[in-house]
Amino acid sequence: MPGLVFKAWQCYNTATGQSIVTNANAQQLQAGQAVTCVAEYELAPSPSPGVPPPASPSPPPQLPSPSPPAQASPSPSPGVPPPASPTPSPSPAPGLAQLALLTKLPAGYPSPGADLNATSPGNDQCLKPSSPVEGRNSTSITSPGAGQCGNGVNPGTYTLGESPMPGLVFKAWQCYNTATGQSIVTNANAQQLQAGQAVTCVAEYELAPSPSPGVPPPASPSPPPQLPSPSPPAQASPSPSPGVPPPASPTPSPSPAPGLAQLALLTKLPAGYPSPGADLNATSPGNDQCLKPSSPVEGRNSASITSPGQASLVFKAWQCYNTTTGASIATDPNAQQLQAGQAVTCVAEYELAPSPSPSPGTPPASPSPNPQLPSPSPAASPSPTPASSPSPTPSPLPRLALISQFPAGYTGPGANLSAISTNDSCVKLNSPIVNGTTLTPQQPGNGQCNGPNGNVQPGNYSLTQTAPAGTVFVRWDVYDLTNNVNASNPNLAAVVLSGTISVTLVAVYDYAPSPSPGVPSPSPVPSPSPGASPSPTPPELPKLALVAQYPAGYTGLQANLSAASLNDSCTEAPASTLGSPGVTVESPGAGLCNTNGDVQPGTYNLTQQAPSGLTFVNWTCSVVTGGVLGQTQTTTEFSSLTLSGNIAMTCVAVYDYATSPSPAPSPLPRLALISEFPAGYSGPGANLTAVSGNASCVKLNSPIVDGTVLTPQQPGEGQCNGLNGNIQPGNYSLTQTAPAGTVFVRPPPSLALLVQFQNFVTPYNGTLPKLNASSTAGDCVEDPATRLNGSVNVTAPDTGLCNTNGTVAAGTYDLNTPPALTGARFDRWECTNTTVGAAGGAA
Repeated sequence: MPGLVFKAWQCYNTATGQSIVTNANAQQLQAGQAVTCVAEYELAPSPSPGVPPPASPSPPPQLPSPSPPAQASPSPSPGVPPPASPTPSPSPAPGLAQLALLTKLPAGYPSPGADLNATSPGNDQCLKPSSPVEGRNSTSITSPGAGQCGNGVNPGTYTLGESPMPGLVFKAWQCYNTATGQSIVTNANAQQLQAGQAVTCVAEYELAPSPSPGVPPPASPSPPPQLPSPSPPAQASPSPSPGVPPPASPTPSPSPAPGLAQLALLTKLPAGYPSPGADLNATSPGNDQCLKPSSPVEGRNSASITSPGQASLVFKAWQCYNTTTGASIATDPNAQQLQAGQAVTCVAEYELAPSPSPSPGTPPASPSPNPQLPSPSPAASPSPTPASSPSPTPSPLPRLALISQFPAGYTGPGANLSAISTNDSCVKLNSPIVNGTTLTPQQPGNGQCNGPNGNVQPGNYSLTQTAPAGTVFVRWDVYDLTNNVNASNPNLAAVVLSGTISVTLVAVYDYAPSPSPGVPSPSPVPSPSPGASPSPTPPELPKLALVAQYPAGYTGLQANLSAASLNDSCTEAPASTLGSPGVTVESPGAGLCNTNGDVQPGTYNLTQQAPSGLTFVNWTCSVVTGGVLGQTQTTTEFSSLTLSGNIAMTCVAVYDYATSPSPAPSPLPRLALISEFPAGYSGPGANLTAVSGNASCVKLNSPIVDGTVLTPQQPGEGQCNGLNGNIQPGNYSLTQTAPAGTVFVRPPPSLALLVQFQNFVTPYNGTLPKLNASSTAGDCVEDPATRLNGSVNVTAPDTGLCNTNGTVAAGTYDLNTPPALTGARFDRWECTNTTVGAAGGAA
């Protein structure tokens, strides 16, 4: 937890409140037993480091799998395709070796694979970010799948590298013969590869050991130091302490069901620390589990060791007030009449639920101090410890929220979502679902990570999601609330969070193609003979998408668009931007109404709200049924857009600057990342990144050059940060990951030979020399040489380029001394590096 360090687990008898022996991070439960376990935290030694300790002392993962697949068993787990017919590992190309990199995790650990690499300096390398995990998706030592390093690497000695993983420690590298599965000698983190050899190297991880082994110091019978003074107010007093319910009638703990044990998980925080509770879990692999995201905090809302359930509230009434004067006004139960110009604030009032009859086993006024009710008055503590006032202003942090979105009519649970980095993690089990009103990407509510502020540590977060039964994952929608930028990506694997950026990630789902019991059926009565009926799928509906198009360079707020008929409506607020990642006319992605585009047939009226500084130009609506661009209509008003049958329509609201683009931001550099492959290639684009200390650009499955629509001069969706490609100035480090079956290539070298005449009293107008550069790979001859003069210079050598276009074979070239000229003598060669991005300079 930010600003805190984990101290220890301490478990108690729920009925009596007595501490019991707690073995580090494990607790034995017997049938009929009731136990409350408290995760105790204390302030980090440094009051404002901004970064929590690197190793999480709570090793259990946030998403334990109740039935983890055996990672080393040759017999597959149920639901995993049998390994008898895996995709065969490709043979290395002649003269190359085959290498694969995999991650091995503890059984049931849900994290994605580690970032792995194998490097042979000056020779070759293999990079596997979020590498495949052995035992998942039929990945094995003999069938490493996506773990393969292209179609081979150069022979040599490779140094193996791995990344740290939260809650885990790296154990060792172990390499195997890919063909036979037999282990081979692995020298710590290095492996020798011979031509024709096929090797799979596995980075093995294990759970981090508990930092406090053994039994923690025995708990004193007297409770923790946050206790009130020894003479608490008499509980029978008619006026209890404000905000603290009388301890005489706590919410009773339920008795465990027959044959079960009762377990409760609470967080204990330093006095006055305002954070919500930690995400806690208790796991008995293959048996049972208990997950408590944002667990109750001991001492808040009547949560205590003997009464760990949160005190329940009941709704009391709505009360409305005149916002200007603060005076209360008549409020009809749940309705309020508003007049033009009136300002009203309405408050939903809650009160504690009536306490049940006091349990005879709980003395109402025991004089022994009660650790569950800290003193409401901090001044009562005579010891002014510095820790009593923790630093409330940590360094600014990024904010993250994880929520899910489903088609209209879905009533099931939210998806299980997680974002994990080496510094922090966020897990949302049964994540909040977008409803378009109270929960949106801009107001993600309980989807915020680590409590209501959403703060997480900076880092590169790997994303995972688990679709509820009857649904399928469609894509991630990324809402950058800081920069007002939205994007869609079905293959998004990670996000980089830095500075004070605020991001909401929406996992978008649709109904599974084939009906199952988890998918709502249009017919309430299932067919008695599924085989006899083709499918109970509902009739196909028309599809509609609403997106916005802005003038070049625009980076302000986005428009609000809507379409309404007598039968249905669609609102996109803010609307997705045409040309942003995943949003085109034919494939509008996040611009689709109701997640998948489905709307009821009818005649729709389109409306729009232009952002400040822009003016609405027109609507352009195009038929895109089947993903093929058809008829297009352009008009300034659409009051009768008719949708029926299976038609698919994308409507674009076009905007321009209202007057002059005065609010244009300061000029910024522009960057685009795209990839190019040989003719006939049909696979995904490469994963490309450019990272500096100020900003970053990541293109997963980057756009591919096609020579017509997408070129280096028109990089389209390869532009960083939206349509304009603007990015902060800085020195950007580049990385690339080649898709399976391809290798990264560099362009051939280029060479130009020019001649310059200098220090002549009168201009030289004589014969031009013959220039020659020779190597074992080939020669370049310029006869006569091109003269360095005027428009011909080192960066634009014109006819001085070797072989017309400058391309030469790689090699070491000897620059021959040119022959003597009448009236001129040879002085020296000067060579300049004109590679794009090079520092240049003569040599």
